[in-house]
Amino acid sequence: MSRVFGGYAATGLVLFFIGDVAAHARARVLHNLAFPALYLGLAAVSTVHMVQLATRT
Repeated sequence: MSRVFGGYAATGLVLFFIGDVAAHARARVLHNLAFPALYLGLAAVSTVHMVQLATRT
């Protein structure tokens, strides 16, 4: 059960950082876009990992 909550948390992080990257792009603050994009990538990798753990029995 806790693995499922980990997947939900990781998915929430991905959605948060997608919004963060979109807000930076919309405000045209591109000089520091690499940092949220890096964290978005790390959150995406952790989401994939947590989903794989949750589906494993």
